[in-house]
Amino acid sequence: MTDHRDLKKIIRARQSKTGESYTTARAHVMRERANLLDPPAQEPLLTEPSRVDAAVLKVNRRSTRVRICGESGELTFKSEDIWHIAPGQIVTLLIAKRWIWKGDDYASGRIENPRIEIEKLGLIALPLSGGDLVDLREISEPFRRPDPYAPLWRKLTATSRPDFRMHPIA
Repeated sequence: MTDHRDLKKIIRARQSKTGESYTTARAHVMRERANLLDPPAQEPLLTEPSRVDAAVLKVNRRSTRVRICGESGELTFKSEDIWHIAPGQIVTLLIAKRWIWKGDDYASGRIENPRIEIEKLGLIALPLSGGDLVDLREISEPFRRPDPYAPLWRKLTATSRPDFRMHPIA
């Protein structure tokens, strides 16, 4: 059984149709095949840097998948600032270059101001009640030596803290 049997059939069909040598026919078939599988990259769509807000959907090592606020569709954003963002955040993108490759949108630049904005994410904030100051030392059992958490317990319970309760979710 020969390797690449289907490819060789295509090359031989071209060879018999055009009268070219096998090597010439192979070069034309391979060039056509490369253009079909990997079309040349398009020119950048953006010439000067712009700032836009985007919702982070997914984070990889070198890129992140985002949805720019006000646009439909997703964009792969490449940057060295990926390490300090997380899915669900809103970020400001300073886009230096933007392009389309194989039908997908790409951009590169810098990431600024990662934050949580409930309204831009289209979410409704859960209502909280309470807010009264509570002394944790009065309502829970303390950690004592030799427990390794004893110093942390003393530090965190040194002052009273506000106590909030979330309404139950149906």
